Order: sequence, then C-alpha cells, then structure tokens
Amino acid sequence: MYLPKNTMKRTLIPIILLLIISSFELNTNTHPVDNPFLGMWGLDIEGGGIGWLHVNEEKGYLDAELLWIGGSVLPVANVYLADENTLVVTRTSNAQKSSERTHVITHTLRITKEGIF
Repeated sequence: MYLPKNTMKRTLIPIILLLIISSFELNTNTHPVDNPFLGMWGLDIEGGGIGWLHVNEEKGYLDAELLWIGGSVLPVANVYLADENTLVVTRTSNAQKSSERTHVITHTLRITKEGIF
C-alpha cells in the first residue's frame, strides 16, 4: 500500500508532538512536593524575644539565614528536614572563656508544622 507524502507528514507530525508533550508531563510529575518550611518566618522566642528565619532551597539543598533576638542576619550552621513535619535548624556561637579558651555553643531549633499547609 502506497501513502502519499502529505499523508505521511500529517500522520507523523501529530505523533511526534504527542510524544514530546507526554515526555514533559512525565517530567513534571517527578518533582518532589513543595517544602512547606520554605520562605520567611517570624519567630516568637521564649522570654519575650523575637527572631526571623529565611529558609530556601537551591540545587536540592536547604539553606537558611537567622536573626536571633538582635544583631545581624547570619547563615545557620545546619538546616534539614527530620521528617515531613519537622525542620531542624542549628546555629552556633563562640563563647570566650579565657584568653586561651573558646567554646563553641550549639543551639538547635526543632520547628514542627501543625495543621494544613
């Protein structure tokens, strides 16, 4: 059976377009669910202080900056998801105990989500 060139073109073009479109749909479904912790957050600190936390993700890695009660916004030492409802943020500071001794103090924040995000 012989098909004219125009018929083959009309048949092949929709098939190719369908394959291209379906490959885009497959790729969009493989992205992970958005992280509800991403964004900027105001923090109520026990004892009456306030703080600010900015959580972002770049190239698949979490990062964060923190303002703790006062001073400057600083990068955190660590930030990760312990599970889908818990974000763990670690900040460090140096405490000079003497001219010869400095301690690194580690503070860990466990932030849990409640309700529906």
